[in-house]
Amino acid sequence: MKDLTFREALNETLKKLMREDSTILAIGETVATGGGAVRATAGLANEFGVLRVIETPVSENVLVGAGLGGALAGQKMMVEIYSADFLMTAASEVINDIAKWRYQHRISMPLNILMRMPMGNGGIWQGPEHSQCIEGYLIRTAGLIVVAPSTVADAVGAIKLGLNGGNPVVMLEHRRIYDNVQGSVLQAWDIPFAFGKARTVTTGDDITLVAWSWMRLLAEQAAVELKTEGISVELIDPVTIKPMDLETIRKSFDKTGRLLIVEEAPMTGSVASWIIGSIAQERNLHKDSIKALTMPDIPHPYAGNLETIPLPSVDSIKKCVYKMIQDISLAGSKSDSGLDL
Repeated sequence: MKDLTFREALNETLKKLMREDSTILAIGETVATGGGAVRATAGLANEFGVLRVIETPVSENVLVGAGLGGALAGQKMMVEIYSADFLMTAASEVINDIAKWRYQHRISMPLNILMRMPMGNGGIWQGPEHSQCIEGYLIRTAGLIVVAPSTVADAVGAIKLGLNGGNPVVMLEHRRIYDNVQGSVLQAWDIPFAFGKARTVTTGDDITLVAWSWMRLLAEQAAVELKTEGISVELIDPVTIKPMDLETIRKSFDKTGRLLIVEEAPMTGSVASWIIGSIAQERNLHKDSIKALTMPDIPHPYAGNLETIPLPSVDSIKKCVYKMIQDISLAGSKSDSGLDL
């Protein structure tokens, strides 16, 4: 089978999965009559009918809510959002309902819902409402898996696992990838894929580059050019934004001693700033010179006697300060600077 564009591969993967599993439904704006936002659903309605390829009004609240309802009824729901920017209009459904449903209602059933959407800069006259990369908005939401594939193989794996893994998944597809990346669905079908596992694209010794989605393609090109100048780059594509494979990044940074993260979104509240903070807490001059005290990555407890336990308090702040001062003071006997260099 010839290589397909990323756009064509999405379409072929959905068709193949829907032929094999009658419980998979596709839902979204124009998914039946217009091929969806990026033509990924073109031809699906002709083959599977409008009872399985369901076109909705222009309302993200409706289609995301219907996706949750279908998943709760035992269907495997492929929900397409016309643009990632518009996921924010259904933020309550995604963040407060889908991500936390099983926790809040104490159910263990699988929730097979894959929310796909184009994101990022990639078209003319799109403006600020059609160009955003939204990973930073989603990374703090417990209960969601967030994936941003940059290859056909990872897109195929993410769709397969997203519809069969039992956990709600947001799949972010950069607009520039649809026609600029190619690959074979047939070859990708049996390639192992797991959420939370990074890909080491190139190995090197001088610097670690971390980039995903379209930025991974740009970083890969930069790595090739830097190699001609004698600079050896280790390029890591996290693929999954949440959960993030920090261990692979840590090991690479320990080897190279330099880390550059390339992200399209703004810095404040970005995935990059979170990675830097996570690595810095463990790889700074002294292990206790930088710390973070936050709520852990869990949903807020509902019970009144538990709701404040995970949150920072006056006592926990003081205890953290005491420990840092004590540990830094103890280190003073090891070096003039007070840091264990």
